[in-house]
Amino acid sequence: MSNIITLNNAVALQLAQQMVNERKTAWEQILRTNQHGDVINNAATVSYDDYKDLTVDVIKAREFMNVGIQDLLSAGLSQPSSINKTIVQYQTMNTFEADVTMNGSNRQEQQTNYDINWIPQPIFHTDFFIPWREEGFSYKESDGVAESVYRVNEKQDLVLFNGASLGVKVSGVDAPLYGYTNHPDTITKTDLTNWALPANIDTITGEAVAIIGELFVGGRVMEPNSVMMYVATDVWSNLQNDYSSQKGDRTVLERLKAISEISDVKPQKDLIAGSVCAVEMRARTVQLSVAQQPIAVPWVKNHTLENGRFTVYSSMVAKIKADRTGKAGVCYATKA
Repeated sequence: MSNIITLNNAVALQLAQQMVNERKTAWEQILRTNQHGDVINNAATVSYDDYKDLTVDVIKAREFMNVGIQDLLSAGLSQPSSINKTIVQYQTMNTFEADVTMNGSNRQEQQTNYDINWIPQPIFHTDFFIPWREEGFSYKESDGVAESVYRVNEKQDLVLFNGASLGVKVSGVDAPLYGYTNHPDTITKTDLTNWALPANIDTITGEAVAIIGELFVGGRVMEPNSVMMYVATDVWSNLQNDYSSQKGDRTVLERLKAISEISDVKPQKDLIAGSVCAVEMRARTVQLSVAQQPIAVPWVKNHTLENGRFTVYSSMVAKIKADRTGKAGVCYATKA
C-alpha cells in the first residue's frame, strides 16, 4: 500500500493560507531570544533594536533632485483637472486695440476671438512588488513607494523640460507633449560661451542679461522677480566662483540673482551640458494641469501566495502658452 497522501486543491489552498497567516508567528519562532532578550541566530547574537536597524537601513540611489514641477506648484501655477480627461485645452485670445479721442462715444467694436489649443494629458507611472513571503517587512513597502514616487517625479521633470512623444493625434494632427526647450514658440539662443568653464567667468553675466533681453523683447517679460533661470548641472558649480576675474565681491550666482527679473537660479539635471533655460513663472506663460498627484495603489490579489504589487501613478501636464503672435515667455540658450 502506498504511503502517499493526496490533497485536493481546496485543502491545499487552505493549508497554504494558514501558513501565510501564521508566518508572523513562524518568524518569531525563528528569531529565538535568550534569557537576556537578545535575538539568537546561527551567525551571531544581536539585540533586537540592532536587528531592526540593520533591516531598515537601506542605502538609496544617489540622484539629482527634481525642481521644475515643484517650482510650478510652489508658484501657485497649478489648476485642477480630471483623471478621466485624455486631452486638456486652453485658449489664446486675440489682441485688442485702444484709442484716445476727445469723444468717448466713438465706437470701435472688436470681436473677442479665441484659438483653442489641445494637449494630451499623460499618466506617469511605475510598478514595484514585494515577494509574498516578505510582506511582513513593512519598511519594504514604504521604501518601494518612496522610490517609485521619486521616479514618477523624475519623469515629470524630464517631460517638463524636454517634452515627450506619445503618438497622440488631435483631429488627425500629431499632438506631442512639448517642453520648455523644444516648444515651437520658445525663444532660442545658440551663441552662449561655455558657462561651465572658469575661463568664461567674465562673459556669463553679460550673456545672462542678453537672455533676459530676449524675454523682454520677444516675450514681453519685464516684471521684477518673475523669471526662474535653470542651468545645466555642469554649469552650476562654476557659478560659485567670483563673477569677475578683476573684481571678486560676489559670486556669479549672486550676480545673476541681482538681475531685476530673475527670482532665482537653479541647477536642472535634464538640460544638456552648457545650456540655460529662463522661464517666466506667470500663468500667461505656463500652468500645470493636475489631475492626480503621485499616489500608491495596491493591486488586488487573486490568492494570498501572490506577490504584493503596487502601482504609483500621477497625471499632470504643463500648458506652455504663447500669444497670437507666437511669443512665449521661455528662452532656451545653448552654447555655440
